[in-house]
Amino acid sequence: MNNICPDTLTDEQHDKGDLLQRMIGDPNLTDIKINGIRVKALIDSVSQVSSITEEFYNNMDHKPELNSMDDFQIDLKGANGMTVPYTGYIKHL
Repeated sequence: MNNICPDTLTDEQHDKGDLLQRMIGDPNLTDIKINGIRVKALIDSVSQVSSITEEFYNNMDHKPELNSMDDFQIDLKGANGMTVPYTGYIKHL
């Protein structure tokens, strides 16, 4: 239903959308700071990694060292099963 104007939805489509929203709920977002930059973050208690976008990293004033993943063979997948590309990793301080 992403590309349908809400005014053109049938009552049944509205009901299904409302039910789906109640079943899934809102994403678990919170405000955090990364290197002094306040951002909204998705809290995922079952995730094995934390990630930021390459764009976010490139816009950081004080960039932590980005380490190569060449020595690792990791096939990182999202919750949908699709491969998640990555550039490198940052050691947690």
